[in-house]
Amino acid sequence: MDGQWSKYGRNIRPQVLNRRLSQWFNTAAFTPNATLTFGNAGRNIAVGPGFRNFDFSVMKNTRIGEQTNLQFRAEFFNIANHPNFALPEPTFLAAPNFGTLFQTLDTVQTSRRSAPDSVSSEAELFVAPAPCRQGGVVPALGGQGASGRPARRRRYISGECNVSGINSMLPVSMCKRSCMLFLVLLLFGAELWAAPQVKRIGPGLYAYISDNDSSANSTFLVGSKGILVVDTGFDATEGTKLLQAIHSVSSLPVEFIVNTHYHRDHHGGNFVVGPAAVVISTDWTRERTLAVIQSSPAHERSLFQPADVTFQEKLTIHLDPYSAEVYFPGKAHTSGDALVYFPQQRAIAAGDLFLNGSSPAMDVGSVENWIRALDQVLARPIDAVVPGHFELATKKELRRFRDYLNDLFTQVQALQKKGASLEEVRRSIHMERYSDFRQYPQYHATFADNAEVIYQQLQQH
Repeated sequence: MDGQWSKYGRNIRPQVLNRRLSQWFNTAAFTPNATLTFGNAGRNIAVGPGFRNFDFSVMKNTRIGEQTNLQFRAEFFNIANHPNFALPEPTFLAAPNFGTLFQTLDTVQTSRRSAPDSVSSEAELFVAPAPCRQGGVVPALGGQGASGRPARRRRYISGECNVSGINSMLPVSMCKRSCMLFLVLLLFGAELWAAPQVKRIGPGLYAYISDNDSSANSTFLVGSKGILVVDTGFDATEGTKLLQAIHSVSSLPVEFIVNTHYHRDHHGGNFVVGPAAVVISTDWTRERTLAVIQSSPAHERSLFQPADVTFQEKLTIHLDPYSAEVYFPGKAHTSGDALVYFPQQRAIAAGDLFLNGSSPAMDVGSVENWIRALDQVLARPIDAVVPGHFELATKKELRRFRDYLNDLFTQVQALQKKGASLEEVRRSIHMERYSDFRQYPQYHATFADNAEVIYQQLQQH
């Protein structure tokens, strides 16, 4: 990169020429998001000597119809108003698209003469079929949703706030502060739209519906002396939100935590929600959690808390005056899922055996047995179903999810028996009946991805 600088025909300071990418800013900020993380986030955070850049993006989805989704998103570029690149160009080029690096005058040059400095913001109202929802990955403008169909934009709002002629080395002006205040209020105003929901679904039993789609829902049962919690969210932040919700109902201690499976979005908050609680899972989930800990970097190992008590088939937790039946239904979403049934409340915590209105991610399990497990759940007396993610449900939504798995399994099985290849199977399935289901390509949670897993499982028989 340095060899190209001579073409500008200027005398460049040696300390500028010797700069390297790693010296300018933290290149790790440009790596892909970690698995199971998406949504509102800081973007392109670039920090270096004399350089500060923070780009922010917020998004809110609201379902306004059976097959229609209202999406608000706002993006803020260069929110800290400092250049993140110092190239010897005499002009300032604002990034036309979010996430694109821009260039300004070198810091020393801008200290001697004024250079433009700007804050850009963009907000959109995006109305699309529900399948276009992709968590934190928003379809590109004019692009297609996860279903492959063009997204239908109903309204587009775009604005830009530029503050010119301000020396980037000077303190932030009052004008700039006003612009920043407006952007921050808009940023946090959008965040206020989303909040976790706590719903009483029976005597002493509450469903916690997460406001973060990448963090699992939870269920908690309040007994006379203590509390049982099913799943605790992705991390300490989500666990703290859950604990605050629990404390809004009861000040009793959390005595038991049941983790439905080993994925971090279901147990990452264990050490916050119940640091002294007895953690319970299936044998397989504990073994898998220990394997994940061993393969994780040393600084991340404390984030995982394997079970203290495990079981192979079933156990009952007595939390006077209530009880909870925890059982292993066989391989399904993973090879060690647990379901928690509350007989007195006629409710069940389903973990990721049920995602309300969404194609699921499929781990090493069995879709064939998954369908049987849901049939067994549907045969129980149940009024409320807490899914692993998304809205609280009843048997109606659970049955539709079960039908989705069954219809897809039947189609793939028929194609496989005819000798179809994997690519032919992915292209040949017809799931129009479930066109309103959420699709998450980045997590391999689409119709085609689910079909591929079923195909591979059938090939192993």
